[in-house]
Amino acid sequence: MSECDSTAAAETQPVAGDSAETLVLLCGSLGRRIPALDPGELANWVVESKAGTRAVVVPDLCSSLGAVAEAADDDTRTLVLGLCSNEYREPEFQRSARKAGIDPLAIAVVAPGSYSATLEQDQDVGSVTKTLLAAAVARVRAFPGSQPEDIRPYVVGGGQRISRRALFTTPPIAYRPVVSIDRKVCAASTGCDQCVEACPADALANVDGAIRVTRRSCVSCGLCQSACPTSAAQLPGQTIAQLEAEVRELLTNPALDSDVPRATLFVCRQNVSALDSLSRSSSPMAPQWLPLSVPCSGFVSPAIILQSLAHGAAAVGILGCGNDCRYGQREHTQGKIDYCQKALAALGLPSGVVTFFDASLGASSLAASLNSPLEGWRNAAALTSRLSFSGPSAAASALIALAAAAANDDAPAALDHPYSPLGLVKIDSDGCTGCGSCAQTCPTGALDLAQGNTVTLKYDSTLCTGCAQCVSVCPERVVHVSRTTDLARLGNGPEGLYEDETVRCRSCGSPVAPVAMLKRIEAALSRDGERPNDATMRTITSLCPACRGSGIPLASNSGQDAD
Repeated sequence: MSECDSTAAAETQPVAGDSAETLVLLCGSLGRRIPALDPGELANWVVESKAGTRAVVVPDLCSSLGAVAEAADDDTRTLVLGLCSNEYREPEFQRSARKAGIDPLAIAVVAPGSYSATLEQDQDVGSVTKTLLAAAVARVRAFPGSQPEDIRPYVVGGGQRISRRALFTTPPIAYRPVVSIDRKVCAASTGCDQCVEACPADALANVDGAIRVTRRSCVSCGLCQSACPTSAAQLPGQTIAQLEAEVRELLTNPALDSDVPRATLFVCRQNVSALDSLSRSSSPMAPQWLPLSVPCSGFVSPAIILQSLAHGAAAVGILGCGNDCRYGQREHTQGKIDYCQKALAALGLPSGVVTFFDASLGASSLAASLNSPLEGWRNAAALTSRLSFSGPSAAASALIALAAAAANDDAPAALDHPYSPLGLVKIDSDGCTGCGSCAQTCPTGALDLAQGNTVTLKYDSTLCTGCAQCVSVCPERVVHVSRTTDLARLGNGPEGLYEDETVRCRSCGSPVAPVAMLKRIEAALSRDGERPNDATMRTITSLCPACRGSGIPLASNSGQDAD
């Protein structure tokens, strides 16, 4: 049965008749469910504040199976639904959207009836609802589009809500996104398989230096996307870029008074119904928590948490599944939260602004937790910098901004933590030969080998994710990586870890090898303590590989011999 009130207006009310890329449909029953909300006023506000939108108030939208196809026009590309409840008939809205030529992944849902109904003050209800609608518009506008291979249809199971009419037609079909891999930026060819390790469904595999996706196994959790160090993994409809756009709008939209603290509440898609249970709770909710859906609680990385705080969020909460997480992410989610809390404490900032909320504890417990006072801290000045949830330096740049905001005279200590998004590389310089294998395999460019008259191995701690690929490829076993965030050195820029003189070819002047490497080769060629043939060593140490192959002779007893 629909959450809508059947006494809503009888006719669809278009607010902006011009064609627009983004269509916003609002349920006409919202005003019945929440007297402080006027759907018509909301629609007018969306159209006036967001160029390129068209808004339509639809009576009983939550049960109007063909509303999307009826309201859309040829220019409509993305869709926002303002519904009475999160427990809506997703398959039927997707089917109606497809009839209208709208990608079923280009849809965002806001349910004021489930969350705004819990707010105590009328002005909070309107301003929060407007902010959530604006954020949803920003999310769909950042939708990158999808290809046929990025969408997987599936038959709706017992857990999905559908109408009785749908049971007597074709089997109800819904659509899920499938991760796509951008091979141009993927680092799988260097041995990177962080997305493979993160996948809970064995849907990814590194095959001959390329990531292979098994579409039927993908569960659309997005964990591979948040683990990818090069942003090669993308989950259309739920990309990190879309999340950035949504959070940016939540933190900056002027519908909410600037004096009201704004806290982002990342809600696992499996727990959006918990927000509906809040609307049935007798406890009024604090207006500062602004909910947004994510594919899985484990999708929320430390970079997302810290960047949100650095850009003005008063707090960050994750509403997760607790012990019932189908992807086994409770421990990982709480580990990331623990890391962020310890990092904030090390910087001299309140750690309690990052919190995990367990949806399995019930509505009354959740309502009490979300209504507790925030440990207030907010840095509005940081909003001038770019919000970025992706890329290896996202966590580092957030920590640098937070450190500047803290203005703590005490130097922060290095933080060793198993869930640190940053790593720390150390080199035993006595055993290093400057071969550059570590730099060649580093997926983020944290290690870089510069060659000239000297060979220099440089290290940028802001780019290191602690993946330890460099450890496994080092032939001398002199590279060591720890899950450490060295807060004091993050702003220092790249530093040299190793330096050696470069021997150059006597014929063409090209680099031959570092001195240490040539000594290592000589030692390897030695047998029973005997030095290899002088002519052999002169060829190895004096000519580059190209000149060796050309047969260029070397004088055997002249001042031209190699040192």
